[in-house]
Amino acid sequence: KKIVFSGDIGRFEDAIMFPPEPITEADVLVMESTYGNRNNPVDQVEADLIKVIHEAMLQKGPVIIPAFAVGRTQLLIFYFQKLMASGAIPTLPVYVDSPMAISVTDLYEKHPGAHRIDVERKHDKLISIFDDPNIHYCSSGESSKSLNEIKDPCIIISASGMCTGGRILHHMFQRLPDETSTFLFTGYQAAGTRGRDILEGKPAVKLFGQYVDIKCQVRVVNGLSAHADRPELLRWVSEIKTPPKKTFITHGEPEIAQGFAKELKESKGWQVYVPEYLESFELFEGI
Repeated sequence: KKIVFSGDIGRFEDAIMFPPEPITEADVLVMESTYGNRNNPVDQVEADLIKVIHEAMLQKGPVIIPAFAVGRTQLLIFYFQKLMASGAIPTLPVYVDSPMAISVTDLYEKHPGAHRIDVERKHDKLISIFDDPNIHYCSSGESSKSLNEIKDPCIIISASGMCTGGRILHHMFQRLPDETSTFLFTGYQAAGTRGRDILEGKPAVKLFGQYVDIKCQVRVVNGLSAHADRPELLRWVSEIKTPPKKTFITHGEPEIAQGFAKELKESKGWQVYVPEYLESFELFEGI
C-alpha cells in the first residue's frame, strides 16, 4: 500500500525552488490545505516589494521583516539583491539576523542542485547572490544588538516568521513604537500569533512581560509563501489518476480545511476527511 504525506506543497512558479514533483498514485493521501481557500499569485511580488521599500525611504526608517529561517529568508535575499542590482530600489544594507537562517543560507551554496540559484566556485570558495557585499550576516548577539542603533533606511530580516520567538522579538520591542519603522509581513500569520495580532490592528502586543504600543507602519506582501495556493493544490492532486481510498486534509485553519475537503468531495468524488486532534483511523482492513 502507498501512503502519501504531501508535506508543504511548494509553488509551481517559485523564484528559487523547483516545482513540486507530481504524485500519480496513492492509496491514502494526507495533504496540507494552508491556502486551500485563496489564490496567492507570485506575479506582483516584485512590484509590491518595490512599493514598500520606496515608502520606507520616504519615512527615512528601517524595514523589519519577520521571516522563516528556512526558505523565506533566502527568497527575500534573492529578491532584494535582484531589485538593487537592477536599480528598481535603492542600494540598502540588508541584515540577516538569525543564526539558523545564516546556517541554512550556507546550505544553499553547498547544494546547488536543489534550487535555481547560480553557485560557482572561485579559489576554493563557493560564491552566489548570498555573498553580495550589501548582505550582512549577524551571527553574534553583539552584532544583533548593534542593529538597534541604526536609524537610517535599511532592511532587517529576522526570525521567527510569525513573531513567536527568536531575535525578531527584540526588534519588535525596539521598533514597533517607532513611527518611521516599517514592519513587513511576507508570510502566513496563524491565529493566536503576535504577527496575526499586528495584522489585525491590535494597538499593542505583549513582549517580555509588558505591552508594547504599535505605532510603526505595517505592510504585507503576498505571493512569497512556500505553500501552494488553491489552484496549485488542485493542480497537484489532479496528477493522481485513481482516487485514494481515503484522503485527509491537514495543516489549515479549520474552516479552510473543511472548505477544501468539501471542494475535493464535490469536484472529484473522493472520500475526504478533516481529522480532529488525536482522532485515529483504520486505513486498511486486516492490516
